Amino acid sequence: AFTLLDPRNFTKFYILRGTARTLPAKDWLFPVSPKAKNANSQIGGATPAMRQYLDIKRQNPDSILFFRMGDFYEMFYEDALTASRALDLTLTSRAKDNEGASIPMCGVPHHAADTYVTRLVKKGFRVAICDQVEDAKSAKGLIRREVVRVVSSGTLTSTDYLDARTPAFLMALFISQTSRSTRSKPATRQSATTRHDPTCFGVALLDLSTGEFSSTEYDGNLGPSAIAEEIAVLQPREILVPDNLDLGRLLPDVNISTPITTVQSWTFETERAQQTLLDQLHVTSLNGFGFDGHHAAISAAGALIRYLRDTQKRALTHVRRIRFRPTTDHLVVDSTTLKHLEIVNSLENQRDGSLLDTVDSSITAMGGRQLRRWLLKPLITLERIQERLDAVENFAYQTVVRLKLREHLRDIADLERLVGRVALGSAGPRELLALQQSTTTIPRIRKQVGQLKAPLIQSLLAELDDLTDIRTVIESTIADDPPIQVRDGNVIRDGFDKELDELRTISQSGRQNIAI
Repeated sequence: AFTLLDPRNFTKFYILRGTARTLPAKDWLFPVSPKAKNANSQIGGATPAMRQYLDIKRQNPDSILFFRMGDFYEMFYEDALTASRALDLTLTSRAKDNEGASIPMCGVPHHAADTYVTRLVKKGFRVAICDQVEDAKSAKGLIRREVVRVVSSGTLTSTDYLDARTPAFLMALFISQTSRSTRSKPATRQSATTRHDPTCFGVALLDLSTGEFSSTEYDGNLGPSAIAEEIAVLQPREILVPDNLDLGRLLPDVNISTPITTVQSWTFETERAQQTLLDQLHVTSLNGFGFDGHHAAISAAGALIRYLRDTQKRALTHVRRIRFRPTTDHLVVDSTTLKHLEIVNSLENQRDGSLLDTVDSSITAMGGRQLRRWLLKPLITLERIQERLDAVENFAYQTVVRLKLREHLRDIADLERLVGRVALGSAGPRELLALQQSTTTIPRIRKQVGQLKAPLIQSLLAELDDLTDIRTVIESTIADDPPIQVRDGNVIRDGFDKELDELRTISQSGRQNIAI
């Protein structure tokens, strides 16, 4: 055996028994035994904290584990080696393993964790956030820690990561191995038989940042090509599949760069998936959403909700409805047409220079995302097209109303994603204040839009909620100039809570009280 050192990047090449391999610099400059690199190694002599880490790591083997220890999130073993390379962190060590080798370790400050998590996810990693779930002062013995969130490409809702005018879909795919019976009444013996389609494909899409949720089905041999088009056109951030589905075999001619996550196939079982959806939507039947008989679509949608519940550890309260997407209610524009006509992206795959970029004069990010949906799925129903044209004509002739409405819309934040961050518990005090300030604009919008007579506009206006209760709660609770983070304090308005006011008084005038 012999080794060669590449001085350009300090990578050691070594040849053993005719097999050439490489060893990254940090693995040989910082000697670690193979067992120490692997979190699944024996832990007989590990400290209680390290045993806790290893137990939690075994439950999240495909994620980099951010393990909260005091004011830092620490990473150990292979996670430390991987994260130190990806984030340019200094690699240190923590004690020794059973063989006397150093345990690699690196960490990030807990208050800056979101930045590091975002960087890792952008590079294709999954991150499991393990927090202390009890007060260290009151804990007896080892502090209890649990994974409070798993972040991946499809579940990252950071505003620094998402394009404000582009949805961030998580997609779930399911293949039903049984054929479906026709729903129409049999006219002959031949029409009463089962369809000859060998499979039924279910596709579900959910944007965790906004709560937009839909599902559909494709039958027969057209399923794979339809799924390939969905992936190419909608560009999901992550694709969820059962562990018994080989996506590469299903779509052999498609180069899928989207991260693919496999989950246990039982989560796609129709009865389990349907119950998950019923619990999520607080309904007793899915027929009202258009899912009568669409078992593959239900399986995909239910598995998607279960996956998000398991990874986000939240009830997903902003996901309140689901829409079944019929394949006949819009014009199918394939990815090749979208590319060559430069509908949403130019030939250089940039937004600049595309049709969307040219016609998008929307004021809000919500409007930009809605216009993108319309261009990707053009209407084909004459009645709905006429309703939309009537509304556009109404705005076109009411110039003063239109201009005033646009001025009011400038005061509206991205409510869809704000509500999503509130539901997921990641919204800061200033985001809550932005939500309150946006709600104060709704009555003014109602007044302007109320002057228009188009049926579509009036029907939308009838559904508009002034959110008076939400506005009142935030106004009475949040200070006028809150900090960015809750941990910085002074978030709650003076006078809202008597006990809090007393504690603030004591903290601010402690010396004076002692002197008295």
